[in-house]
Amino acid sequence: TSLFHINLLSEYLALYPDLVWPDIDDERINVPGTMRPTNWTYRFKPTFEEIMEHKELKKDLKDILA
Repeated sequence: TSLFHINLLSEYLALYPDLVWPDIDDERINVPGTMRPTNWTYRFKPTFEEIMEHKELKKDLKDILA
């Protein structure tokens, strides 16, 4: 067991449909067996400002961290 747990921000954004891409394939970091410029990159749909202003996400993160 561990005292620490790390979640990716994308796991929390997935709770809100307005913060993720409509097509789930756009959430993929890599497509195995392909050579594309987007391999091993992650593209967030919302801007930093949109994440910071999202009231429900902020509330839920505060509850989790409390």
